[in-house]
Amino acid sequence: KTLAIAARGILPAWKTTPTAVLFRDAGLLSAAAALEEAKLRFATHLRTIDADHPLTRRTLVHTVNRGVKTGQPQRVKTKVQQMASLLPEILRTTLTAPHYSTGCRIDPTLGIDKKAAAKAFNIWWAQLPPLDVTIFSDGSEQNRGNFINNFIEPAGLTENEEDEYEAWKRSEPIAGEGVDPIKYWVELRDRHPSLSKFAIDMLSIPGSSCECERLFSELGDLLEPRRRSISPQLLAAIQCDRRWIRAGFGSGEVPVKGVISDEEMDAKYANPSEPSELLASAQLAEQANWLSSLSLLIDICGEKRVTYGFAVYQNRKQLQTGRGSLSSTSHVFDAEAVGAWRGLQHTIRQSEFNTRRIWLCIDSTSVIWCLRGDAPPTSQWAFLECHGAMETHDVSIKWAPGHLGIEGNEAADRLADLEAQHPSPPTGQAALPTLSGIKTTVRNNQLSGS
Repeated sequence: KTLAIAARGILPAWKTTPTAVLFRDAGLLSAAAALEEAKLRFATHLRTIDADHPLTRRTLVHTVNRGVKTGQPQRVKTKVQQMASLLPEILRTTLTAPHYSTGCRIDPTLGIDKKAAAKAFNIWWAQLPPLDVTIFSDGSEQNRGNFINNFIEPAGLTENEEDEYEAWKRSEPIAGEGVDPIKYWVELRDRHPSLSKFAIDMLSIPGSSCECERLFSELGDLLEPRRRSISPQLLAAIQCDRRWIRAGFGSGEVPVKGVISDEEMDAKYANPSEPSELLASAQLAEQANWLSSLSLLIDICGEKRVTYGFAVYQNRKQLQTGRGSLSSTSHVFDAEAVGAWRGLQHTIRQSEFNTRRIWLCIDSTSVIWCLRGDAPPTSQWAFLECHGAMETHDVSIKWAPGHLGIEGNEAADRLADLEAQHPSPPTGQAALPTLSGIKTTVRNNQLSGS
């Protein structure tokens, strides 16, 4: 009521104007939405305070130490615990002294554009002493749709590299009639790894994994009367052909070698020796299995994946590589920071490298600012680890513009994309959500609530 009175005081509205219209025109949240927003703000505050804050221990939910529920968390009792439980737990921030390093107040880009910076970087990299070690790291954040694009579009091609599809069209002979397509592409794995993987993955998809009901509705004159007598092989052939045509494969100008009649189709694909009820149940069972597999695939592809990759070079020769995953409740900024630390950690553990001059080559200027200066609250542990290594080893930071043909940066980017396609379980501190991730969760909840 108070908010409605305030809205009427600032809007030229009638007394009979609905409250919802008043709130909309005044740009005010409803009381319920405002309270939910306040709860989420307080929950974010409870997750971002340091370990020594008085409220930190009040958010802890203790475990049961007796009875049948021993080891399980106790019931949430207090309002502070209720607010904290709205968001996942993250690593507590640490109160540290300000960090200053060489170039902490200098713009990493030096005020030049990316193309000019990339050329200057390649010249600088070629002139490095042969014993200096360079570490390239990159992060990736991908959702549904990016994984399919990674199969179709080759990642990280430089100007001198040729697309695998173009190379296949130019160099490989056309397969003759009757050749098994899957065996054909298996033989080409060594020469065309990405293209053969894409072809095998696509050719291995059975037709019954497509949307059958939509196919029946579009071709009802042909399929509906025979729905219970069509064999799975025929469904697979029709649906696979339909999906390939929809994707743009085949121009429709290929001459038809022969037309098969309905009777010949029944004789070739139907199974008259089996009762129709058993045939229908077998088809439904097979369809259920494929739909279950398809549902699992959709769930996997729909999950956001945050990954990183790093590559270690000495004298412009790649020596070691690595990749890994983070919690899905994080962002590419976190992946860039964790990737830089993982690469640096891996390098300083090698006895032949830890006494050399080490260059961290990163394409994110935001990460460079935080590595040279103060660590941000999100993924703070990774920045603090880098700060500690910079105090005990000869570590410098260099900006390497991304996606401009720099060899090490492109290698790290490919490793991050490869990890997104074949993810490994996140381990250690990287497995926990980050502050930037839970803030995105809060923002999404606010948008859905308003």
